[in-house]
Amino acid sequence: MNKKKVNLYYVRTFISLIILIAFLRKKNNKNNDRLLIVNRQFFSRKVINKCKNFLKIYFSSIEFINYKRGTLNSKNYLSYHFKRSAEVKKLSILIKKIISKYTIKKIYSGGDDIEYAVFKLTKKRKPTFYIEHGHGNLIASIISQKKINYKSYIYNIFIKILFSAKILYYGPIKWEGYITLFGNRFRNSFLKKNLIVDRSYLGFSPLVKKIIVSKESVNIIIDQLISCLKLKKNLKKNFILLAVGNTSLHQDPKQSKILISKILKLINKKKDIVLIKNKKKINKKGTWVNKGNFQKALLKKIKKQKIKFKIIDSFPLNELPFEVMPKLFKAKIIISEFSSVPFFSEILFNKVSIYVYDKYYSSNENHSDVDLVKNIINLYKKGFKKINFF
Repeated sequence: MNKKKVNLYYVRTFISLIILIAFLRKKNNKNNDRLLIVNRQFFSRKVINKCKNFLKIYFSSIEFINYKRGTLNSKNYLSYHFKRSAEVKKLSILIKKIISKYTIKKIYSGGDDIEYAVFKLTKKRKPTFYIEHGHGNLIASIISQKKINYKSYIYNIFIKILFSAKILYYGPIKWEGYITLFGNRFRNSFLKKNLIVDRSYLGFSPLVKKIIVSKESVNIIIDQLISCLKLKKNLKKNFILLAVGNTSLHQDPKQSKILISKILKLINKKKDIVLIKNKKKINKKGTWVNKGNFQKALLKKIKKQKIKFKIIDSFPLNELPFEVMPKLFKAKIIISEFSSVPFFSEILFNKVSIYVYDKYYSSNENHSDVDLVKNIINLYKKGFKKINFF
């Protein structure tokens, strides 16, 4: 029996799915060889079913899995790779029945090392492309390459040997390309000009070939999604969009008060409506919870000053990415923490003023990615000159 030949697609976020579909739209309209694997840890079956007619345009098959990657944090370089290898093995068991039904031609991966899991099952290397799901992967790889040293170089050689001997399931991989919206700002010519890059780094290189998805294509896909879901646009009032859900209260309480004051000064109490979309994560029990506690303090102040506000918590808006909101509401201003949201939005929406509080974020020891922000912020200021950093 001949198995159906397919390209495999896997994404971790809704904005990543939109970027992927914008890329597919440019290729052709045929979808008879496209398999989308959906992880219920990131997408509910309810929202996928709601978008089924939209997704059928671009994918011939949709399969569901329920996989949550374990904690990979480790100070020991070798221990980290063994932990990650164990996760690849766990994922390969979950997808074995799916993969056995198809012949995989190419892999478009948006995380969770699904490309390694397929390689473990098929024993064959497939042309593999990375799908952008935020800015974390790109900037982490930039920082890692800048920090490369002799010790880590030796470790990398050892890892390559263990991977080749199939003792480890996680190791070096050749990426054919990086499907990216960020590439509209961070092209390789820009990175080479602004960074010193050591190519000996084992993981994802910031100089991998960029397959840049245009903002026009992404906007078309967002419009298609809105139409498919039959969502009504609210363009009669001025909205200020807040993306602060990952922000923690500062270790210095005075700094939190100062930032709240700065944010409130950007709001016209008489004309504006503050729109808040909660950003959540899955805890160890598999339950979605709010990530930061700064938002709660800010909301308390907004209520006290009797500023009009709305929290997006109804289906399906609560499951859509933030980048859809400026299309649905007349966004005057976006105020955001340091995340991919303001930078994607700057690329996509020309008429919205965007403010990012980088100083508060990069000085806050309660943020796990504080060092990452400190190391990368100057690069962002060069690439996103229209954004107001404060």
